[in-house]
Amino acid sequence: MAMPVGAHAKDDGARALERLAACTADHPKWRIKVEEFLVLSHFDPAYFPLMKELALNEECDKHFNGMIHFSPSAFRDTLYTAWAKASPDTEKLMASQMQMFADCLVGSETESARAFIASSEGDVAESEALAPLASAMPHCLVEGATLELTKTSLRAVLTSTLALSSAADRQQELKANDDA
Repeated sequence: MAMPVGAHAKDDGARALERLAACTADHPKWRIKVEEFLVLSHFDPAYFPLMKELALNEECDKHFNGMIHFSPSAFRDTLYTAWAKASPDTEKLMASQMQMFADCLVGSETESARAFIASSEGDVAESEALAPLASAMPHCLVEGATLELTKTSLRAVLTSTLALSSAADRQQELKANDDA
């Protein structure tokens, strides 16, 4: 059966991204920056500049010349997979998984995350806020992740991620006002 041209091109792009990610994650010059990147929230102002630096690094991008097209989430997921295969430090792996998890929850259940943070441990509001978060959790877990999640750890990572998200929203509002 012949593969449609679009699917073939997409497959070649995915394989190219996998090769770029594997090279970057394994390269001695970039390994530390990969670890730094993977524990950043995508709401962090340093996230996109570091992603661009990693994606266009001359040691690994020389074969692609910046011509691989990918979404930021595809790059992060592919880079994470390549990095995780290299058996990184368990603590760094858990931190990366937890941040990706929190980014997803804040992105998909912002109001529930805010309600959970605003609630007190053990009260009804906490339980009400946890229900939608719990339903989003399976979707937000990185494949193969084994998070040791407690209400305290969830509250901590959501608090910091929501703060970054709010700061990013304020920056966008200021930029929109400046542009207007």
